[in-house]
Amino acid sequence: MRVNASNAAALTISTAYPGHSDPKLEKDLVVNLGSRLHPEYYPMSVCHIVKGQNYRPKLRGELTSQMIVQAQVPPDRSCAYITEEAFKVIGFDPRAQTAQLLDPDLTLASTKGRILLPPVVSYHEKTASVSNGTWNVNDKGRYSRGGAAAKWAVLPIGDISEHWATWKSFFQRLHGLMNRRGFVHSNQAPTFLTAAPGPGEGLSREGLRTNFTKLRREGYSLLFVLLPNEQAEPYNMVKAASDIDVGIHTVCIARSKITTEKRKDPRDPTGYRYDGQYWDNILLKANLKRGGINHTLSFPTSTILSHWNATVVGLDVTHPPPGAGAQSKSIVGMVASVGRDLAQWPATICFQPREDMEIVTNMQCFRDLLEPHLRRYKKHNTKYPDVLIVYRDGVSEGQYNHVIDLEKPQIQTVCEEVYRADNRPPPKLSIIVVGKRHHTRFFTDEKKQNPVPGTVVDRPITHNHRWEFYLQAHKPIRGTARPAHYVVVHDEFFGPTFNNPENKANRARLGQPNHPALQNAADVLESFTHTMSYALGRSTRSIGVCTPARLADKVCDRARCYVNAGLKEPEIHIADAVKDTMFYI
Repeated sequence: MRVNASNAAALTISTAYPGHSDPKLEKDLVVNLGSRLHPEYYPMSVCHIVKGQNYRPKLRGELTSQMIVQAQVPPDRSCAYITEEAFKVIGFDPRAQTAQLLDPDLTLASTKGRILLPPVVSYHEKTASVSNGTWNVNDKGRYSRGGAAAKWAVLPIGDISEHWATWKSFFQRLHGLMNRRGFVHSNQAPTFLTAAPGPGEGLSREGLRTNFTKLRREGYSLLFVLLPNEQAEPYNMVKAASDIDVGIHTVCIARSKITTEKRKDPRDPTGYRYDGQYWDNILLKANLKRGGINHTLSFPTSTILSHWNATVVGLDVTHPPPGAGAQSKSIVGMVASVGRDLAQWPATICFQPREDMEIVTNMQCFRDLLEPHLRRYKKHNTKYPDVLIVYRDGVSEGQYNHVIDLEKPQIQTVCEEVYRADNRPPPKLSIIVVGKRHHTRFFTDEKKQNPVPGTVVDRPITHNHRWEFYLQAHKPIRGTARPAHYVVVHDEFFGPTFNNPENKANRARLGQPNHPALQNAADVLESFTHTMSYALGRSTRSIGVCTPARLADKVCDRARCYVNAGLKEPEIHIADAVKDTMFYI
């Protein structure tokens, strides 16, 4: 049996390791310092952990947060690390004679970029003021459209008697916020249900399934579930029972995020400060789950969705964590827009052997992923899309050819099969790979700060024979911004439609034929991708990677929650009541 540091505490060794006869080492915890085929077990009492090693198992939520805070370095410090301290680390002395012979440039490389204008963000005929990629919903009143009417309730996991007054007050305020925002509901007042068992009191997926089924029969369609903490186990069970077993929308709220020391306020009768922005964010999720539209976007390239009848697709693959076992499979997640408002992004999931790595090689997997989106699009728009714009996340530079040679033909085959039955030609296909794990950073000349959101660089640091660009669409909360890297690996739409001189009429359909930022296919794609970074309905700020790629990643995370809750691959089929909305947020 292989033993590692994460499970060594559950195992003991009955005799001292070879060469030692110290009785103190008997019944000691052991760790395998060999391999799976050739294990070498040593007592942990004679081992010590060397500092600075990578820790590969998954961290707990609070440890992940602490790690992120420690890793975030301001941009001016990042510049100093690169231009000063990095040379010391590699043992390079600029004053040495060898350095003078090499004559290195110790400054950052200089390049030119452009700043794209953000889209117009609107809430129910009121325009939001966008500044540095952020805006505020507080003074905008109502959402663009409320979803289906919801009978909602609050379901605590475990005992909440200690902070009962706090929760009652906060959800009464949330009820008022629903009325101001135009959230459609049937409740005259917040409904607090009987507390479900806590983790120490027998919380199980079966118990939650029974509870959720009873509530759905009573007419409830939306539950605000109060979790005792931010641990993954109760969250996984809640989502598995609600999304898969029953089909009822849930919004999980960690009680520990509200009743913490930093939120205490002696001036408030409840003893805790009411954070209006936090509860507005909660309601943004709830409105999307009910099929609503929080904000709408107005942008020149929007006619790609209307005149050219295009749909936007996000695709990602995630792998099981280290130590998950050889039988654990990779998860493939796909989302696709169904309307021109870019509010709803339904999802599909499939599994594949982890040996396939990041590339989807199974044709049936693509059928399960893509066909439902094509048919859903036709249901909402009366016909199949004429253009598929796929943002492919999760592949490295060495796998671009695999996407072209293996995934592209399968997508085209699925489209041909579906469209043939409708006597229509297959759609034009464009595939853009989204890269996040790279080492390119941009700084402003003056203060060595992060560039403003909308900064795009597509020359001269990009590849000579590849269509690619870097786009920083967001303002980081802290630290140095990392731009997203977009590489066009296949294009049947943007280039043929907007590049040639005779395509001036097509550019005119964008509404601004003489706009200096929309004069060719690269301009159009960059502007369109930039707008996609503002389409995440649960957020009031632009995000670092475009929304379809971000949501495809979240779909994979949600599917991993189902697996961790004990669901087997054949069981994971999204319930009809939640499959057409953003169930995964």
